[in-house]
Amino acid sequence: MTTRTLLKIFFLPFIIVLSVVLLCHFKEIPPNIFTSDPLVLVGAYPWLGLISNLGVLVWTVGAGICFFASAVLSRNNDDREYVRFLAIGGIIGTLLTLDDLFMLHEYIYPDFLHIPQNFVYVVYAAGFLWYLIKFRMLIWKTGPLLFVLSLVFFALSTACDLLLEAYKEPWFWFWEDVPKFFGIVSWTAYFATFSFKALVTPKTGKPKTN
Repeated sequence: MTTRTLLKIFFLPFIIVLSVVLLCHFKEIPPNIFTSDPLVLVGAYPWLGLISNLGVLVWTVGAGICFFASAVLSRNNDDREYVRFLAIGGIIGTLLTLDDLFMLHEYIYPDFLHIPQNFVYVVYAAGFLWYLIKFRMLIWKTGPLLFVLSLVFFALSTACDLLLEAYKEPWFWFWEDVPKFFGIVSWTAYFATFSFKALVTPKTGKPKTN
């Protein structure tokens, strides 16, 4: 492994750590606020937020699969539509992973950037709709069931969030978070299946149709 490769690997982690160090120094924030496990900081049980944490992990797996398959197919000079489909799927998955992990649409966007939560929902919905329309033929001919299920689950979760917002009972969170979790699983399963079929036919990069 070359020095240049090592520099590429550690550049972003170094920038992140350096930013944390500078922020802690100038804002007089204890560094463990940024480095420790959140459950340790709040003294909570390890299963706190179990479904949410698993959702983030599944998002991450899906995004990684998309980027990996896209890179391999691109290097093999396979069908560019498949490469773009997977690359954009990876970008969407990454953005939603960050949203779930750092509560962007629930906290960061409305409270720090003053972007209304409903506007964020509209942007997300428009992005999914654009993605669906642009690659509709590809999705259809490679088996759309899991992809469509993911959108249905996401829509159900969003509807529960918007319609039941006034009823902040414990089961409210169940009806919002569980459909989202099933949506994430469906999304990742779809792209895992799609990518596997694409990679086992490297000459064309085209998954077999159902």
